[in-house]
Amino acid sequence: MRTGSRLSILAFTIAASWIGNQAATALTIDDISPLFFVGTGGQGFDPDDVAALGRTPGFAADSNDMFLAAGGPSTGAPVQVSSQVVTTVHQLPAMATPDDPAIVDSTWTIVNDASFSILQPILLFTTLDPLDTYPGDPQIGLDADLLALLTFQPPVGPGIVYGGVVLPDLAPGASTQILVRYVVAGPLEISDVSQVLAPLGLAAALSYTAVPEPTTLLLCCIGLAGIALAGRRDPSVRGGRSPQSEESQESVGCPVPRAQDPA
Repeated sequence: MRTGSRLSILAFTIAASWIGNQAATALTIDDISPLFFVGTGGQGFDPDDVAALGRTPGFAADSNDMFLAAGGPSTGAPVQVSSQVVTTVHQLPAMATPDDPAIVDSTWTIVNDASFSILQPILLFTTLDPLDTYPGDPQIGLDADLLALLTFQPPVGPGIVYGGVVLPDLAPGASTQILVRYVVAGPLEISDVSQVLAPLGLAAALSYTAVPEPTTLLLCCIGLAGIALAGRRDPSVRGGRSPQSEESQESVGCPVPRAQDPA
């Protein structure tokens, strides 16, 4: 994924009217699983941070997979975030820290502005402040409890772990809404009477492979071993495989229409 050409940026503000207007049942750091982006211009999340949460990426992709640019309406991206609405401010401390961060929910409306249907794309949050326009060194992340994790393997170098949201099938012009939960462990830029969240890089993965969880893979191996053992005991069973075991070993990919070359 060539991040320079395939992702767009998006930022939004927390209006002053929300300050002090927290949710009645506010979440705290103990209720979420924060993953912070790897610094300004850095790609994705630190794999060690992902492992520390006990998470493993459920999807994988590489440079042979297809991606579309995503961003706000002004970007002209084929996958557009047409609106962002702050829905809940769980907490917004005056001095946010990793132990006491700001936690803000927003509802995004995603529109397929391409000329073809896209099937179960994953909207990826690729980077924090990719153009290095946000002042200071923002410490901003997302709640992993609301994310699907994808490992992207570039042609050279280690894999990159991105967070994203799996969207439903979207016909041209169709839209859907997602919940994005920001976690901020540092100061936010102040603009007039609003606090501004740092922009995020976005991309839409159109093809990818589902990665079985380790426990699922272990159960699959145990099942295959049991089938092989039964085959040795029962002369009516020929061979070491079955349609079910063949299916369990196949990667699950997203079919991708290639009617238009991605931007």
